[in-house]
Amino acid sequence: MEQVYKDFTASIMNAYKFFETYANVDKRSTDNITLYFMRHAKANRELPDYPLADEGIQSLQTPKFIEQILRINPDIIYASPTLRTMQTAEEVVKIMKLYRDKEVKIKTDDRLLSEESMDTIGVYKKLLKK
Repeated sequence: MEQVYKDFTASIMNAYKFFETYANVDKRSTDNITLYFMRHAKANRELPDYPLADEGIQSLQTPKFIEQILRINPDIIYASPTLRTMQTAEEVVKIMKLYRDKEVKIKTDDRLLSEESMDTIGVYKKLLKK
């Protein structure tokens, strides 16, 4: 178990560069669980609650993005409750329903809200224990 935790946390530490991009998918695995980390699509920071920008919405409808989601074949999505994150998660749910006729549940968790001092490793560790 200790090695799995070390492997998992090392993967998260290496994932910070990933979070500089929008709506890309990064895969991290342990022995029993495969996790995919995805940042919301590009948001419009000029509007309240930062909804997705038109460019962000379009990026979620590209064949490349749809192919990535279908390859992942998610069972559940954990997301922060922000508008832009929920819009991104809802697009993934739509893709899975349209192409695979699969219902994917979205679970929101306030602990996934970004903040400068966020303990990312601690948050994911707690989510895995659920």
